[in-house]
Amino acid sequence: MRLVLAIGWILALTAFAVPGPEAPRAAAGPELHIVNTSRVILRESPTTSAAIVSRLSLGAAVTELERAAEPVTIGSQTAPWVRVQAADGQTGWVFGALLRPDEPGRRAGLRQNLLRERRAGLGQANFFDASELAALAAGLAGELTGRQDRAEAELVELLALRQAAGAIPFNQAGRAPYAEWIAREKSRLVYGEPQGQWLLAADSLWILAARYKDLPLGELAAWEAATTLAPGECEG
Repeated sequence: MRLVLAIGWILALTAFAVPGPEAPRAAAGPELHIVNTSRVILRESPTTSAAIVSRLSLGAAVTELERAAEPVTIGSQTAPWVRVQAADGQTGWVFGALLRPDEPGRRAGLRQNLLRERRAGLGQANFFDASELAALAAGLAGELTGRQDRAEAELVELLALRQAAGAIPFNQAGRAPYAEWIAREKSRLVYGEPQGQWLLAADSLWILAARYKDLPLGELAAWEAATTLAPGECEG
């Protein structure tokens, strides 16, 4: 009888036993972001009046360190300030609406989406937007494995270079930051005396058209080459 009672107590205690603590879960890795516009300001503190640490370029990868507790509205966008670390190790605060989530395994695809979004408005881009789009496209062209995707990135790079050259303010080509950019890209540019501005050399587009002549993008590159201003020509 005592044995039966003892077994009963053991079963009862087992049924109502408090489970032990769960095994600790692995801490989530740091959140990663990519910058979704050009010349994004990295600031010392989370306010638009704070000192500028540096600027982040379109498509740059950053690591989130912390974020402000409350969102703020700047212009028409509402988001929290995010403290990030850039690839060069600099840290500072960025308005969260200027970032989008990044995944290392999908980074090329995410930046390709960004490239296509910016390509849609390239005709109205200023020098900084266009030159940073060209840099983003150049980097992507070296990362993408699909031939069609590579052709697209190479074409966008040239079209963005053309837009950037045309967006240099008159008589400012000898000043920073335009002079440095021209020196870096000079092999693909030509100066048009009548226009008084730097132009994309159409040869770059013709070479691209020949390289991808079996793809629809090759035909588009040929069209862009044919319609690109040459030195001595004027629109009209």
